[in-house]
Amino acid sequence: AICLGDKSDMLKEYFSLSFEYKEASSDKDAKSLHLTGLPVLLDGFIPAPHALPLFLLRLATEVDWSDESACFEGICTELGAYYAELP
Repeated sequence: AICLGDKSDMLKEYFSLSFEYKEASSDKDAKSLHLTGLPVLLDGFIPAPHALPLFLLRLATEVDWSDESACFEGICTELGAYYAELP
């Protein structure tokens, strides 16, 4: 989640993926990262909710964040795989 939090501005600007840090209810000093927005790739289409955890995991672990071209390709690949998941 730290990786996605660090990249949240870029993800929002280029891919309409929005993340927000919110205070944890049990610990005022702790913050947790929440997904607050997904891109609209097809009007009226909602991606499968059951595939969201795997999408976020793969976004954080399978994308090469160190190289710009590979990063953009990896994000597009993971978005495509998530939106192609059947309900």
